[in-house]
Amino acid sequence: MAQGRALKGENLMKQEYWNTFFVCAIGAGIGSLIALEMSPLFWWVGLIVGGLIGYLSYEWRAVVRAFPAAWRAARGWQLQLPSDFWLMFALNTGVFLSVLIDMISIVMLPVFAGALVNGDIDSFSSSFLIFVIGILTAVTVIALSFGFWDAMSRNVEGEYRVLRDVVRARHVMRIVFPPFFFLWHSPRFILLGVIKGAHAMGKMIIRLPRFARFLRRFSWELFVRIHSERRLLRSVDIMLGTAVGYFAGSALVGAAIGGIFGLIDQAIITEGWLRPKGYIPVRPS
Repeated sequence: MAQGRALKGENLMKQEYWNTFFVCAIGAGIGSLIALEMSPLFWWVGLIVGGLIGYLSYEWRAVVRAFPAAWRAARGWQLQLPSDFWLMFALNTGVFLSVLIDMISIVMLPVFAGALVNGDIDSFSSSFLIFVIGILTAVTVIALSFGFWDAMSRNVEGEYRVLRDVVRARHVMRIVFPPFFFLWHSPRFILLGVIKGAHAMGKMIIRLPRFARFLRRFSWELFVRIHSERRLLRSVDIMLGTAVGYFAGSALVGAAIGGIFGLIDQAIITEGWLRPKGYIPVRPS
């Protein structure tokens, strides 16, 4: 029986060492990669990202459990979305995606075709990928913004007459035919977007101090619920690995150094000081 408990404790220790190395290596690798991709003036962004990965990854289930409690403790208001929010989100996504596809087909495709004709395949591929990601992100943000705006104003009928005309039009081919759609409906959508976007931006600016206070309370409540010495040490290990990886010019070097720092921390600080002092529960033996 005693031998079985000792074997179980040894397996737990090995698993803890492996988890520490894996998380620190992954966090330092990601942090180094971000730091290397940033301009030299902003390489420290990789440090912050890596440190957050280390801080939040330790006992991540506890972090997930702490989020609802921190939210309930910090919120001073709660946004109640009506049932038509997701319907409006889907409608906005489809309409604005159609507009952007028309604009791509008329304006951007000749540019891409010229790049292909000139033989600049690598530049074309990377530019096209970035362009597609940007479009999808923009469509999602626009659709969510319009959906939230209408969810809060509950003025769907008045604000979406133009969109409803498009959706309910009987002559579908006439509506979606790119030249007609681009020359007639797209300017109307753009004008509608500018007007509503300005209105939503004004609301956001007015509510920004309130949101900042909520974010500060939420961050503090979450910090109080999840903070531990181990989280802080793991963040330091990853940030050290990130710094080494950045100055070495290799994310792999940063990942390896971060993992090694994590193992050293686990062996010397955790097992040699935190656990004997009672800061961390003693492992079953």
